[in-house]
Amino acid sequence: MENLDRAASEGIDRLRRGSRPMTQHLRWGGGGEIARGVATTWLAASSVVRRALMAPAPKTPDPSAAPGGPESRAPAGWVVAVLLEPGRDPEQGRRYFAIGRADRAQAEWVAVDMAISLGLQVAVSPARGEEPVQALAALSPVRMRALGLASGERRDLGDRRPRRWLTG
Repeated sequence: MENLDRAASEGIDRLRRGSRPMTQHLRWGGGGEIARGVATTWLAASSVVRRALMAPAPKTPDPSAAPGGPESRAPAGWVVAVLLEPGRDPEQGRRYFAIGRADRAQAEWVAVDMAISLGLQVAVSPARGEEPVQALAALSPVRMRALGLASGERRDLGDRRPRRWLTG
């Protein structure tokens, strides 16, 4: 009984500091032990509910940002090499492109389209054991962010082998 009185008086002190609906409840219920028990129970339950409502929602981890997760290794882009027809410059054999597409075949076609739009003559058959279009390396979403390549973006990397894009 002593614990109930102490809990009720603590509850009443809390009520004086703010909770209006509970003060009305105490007025309606009178001041008996039953009303104090109800008030204490209501205060305990309401504090649990308040804590639950005020607690921040648990954050779900971003699968693309998880280091080492399977989603971080799934390709989101490709580095593609396009073999060029021998022309005036025999050293110019390949052109490299970074393509922000997850599908390898689509990335290869986009690279060929880019080479043609640049006015380059794309080889139609293998030469010196090299395929005309070859996806050299897959780019993970993390690697694409580090290199500044957005999804759907395409970038001409030039004639020299892009070591920075192929490592990592």
